[in-house]
Amino acid sequence: MKFRVSPVTSFALSSIACIAIAGACLWDRDTIIDELQTKASQYDLVMGQFPSHGDVYYQSRISKLEAKPSLTKDEKNDLAVAYTRTKQFAKGLTQLKEILKDHPGDYASLSNMGVTYKKMGDYQKAATFMEKALKIKPEGHMGLGDWYLKRLQWSAKYELSGQPIPSVNFLGEDYSKIELRYFRKHKVTNERKSRATLLTKMIKNDRHFSDSYVVMGDLLLENADLNLALRCYLHALHLEHPNKTILSQRIGAILSHWKTAPYKPTTADATLSKAATEQNAMFLNELKQTEQWLADFHAAEASLVSKGKQPTFDETSAVLKTKRFRPKAPSNGSKIKTRR
Repeated sequence: MKFRVSPVTSFALSSIACIAIAGACLWDRDTIIDELQTKASQYDLVMGQFPSHGDVYYQSRISKLEAKPSLTKDEKNDLAVAYTRTKQFAKGLTQLKEILKDHPGDYASLSNMGVTYKKMGDYQKAATFMEKALKIKPEGHMGLGDWYLKRLQWSAKYELSGQPIPSVNFLGEDYSKIELRYFRKHKVTNERKSRATLLTKMIKNDRHFSDSYVVMGDLLLENADLNLALRCYLHALHLEHPNKTILSQRIGAILSHWKTAPYKPTTADATLSKAATEQNAMFLNELKQTEQWLADFHAAEASLVSKGKQPTFDETSAVLKTKRFRPKAPSNGSKIKTRR
């Protein structure tokens, strides 16, 4: 049975309520949240609740490297990355250009040039450098092959002001022609496993790229993970994805599936609009909580850096007192009825 997307009149939306579509048609809020707990790592990925190094970590690296009388090529690259991470883009580019002057075929420097220009918002120049890097190392940035290049090219074409609304995702797949199913889980294939792995890398290395959440949402939806798929689409909206219509259609279809009666897009639907607004409020609250976890992670890391350490993620996690956020079921345990 195909997943039929239906336009929704409003998409001030958020995240919650995932349903495994099999068996019974009634699911209370506890059941929905309990299911989500079994997919904790996927939830963390979708919500951006995973470790990254903070500014203090990179500033410490800058101080140490700047104090050295001379730097190796790799140390110059490390310094350039630290400059870029702390938004000192001009200094980062200067370091990278110095390396490329002596080592014009250095993959790391070419790739880092691409990422630096991306962070500056110059997607076209970023794509030019990433293309050069791929000719040297086809497996690409962070093992993503040409996906990162496609991401940059997509952003150059659609994410700048005055650009057309995209009809395809960053992989070149037409949004409207993607067959979405959610009544049975798809067979696990090597292709699907590979896509999931690459999308995980994309989001972990570029958590603010809106279209990766759309592609991830479509993959999750195919696997009957409506809860996580909804969060992906809402996250894409939060990141101001340029094609809000396609997102509202996907979200509207999920919400209509959770209604007690079939959704009729030809009639005014205040209930669906209200549900969308409630979902958005819940998503934004969750996002606030997960962002606070990351802020606490960076604070814990900073405390270790102040003691002269360059902590790994595991070392920081060991002293972090804040647990990862997990959504809880409301006390009223309201029932949600789904359609077969």
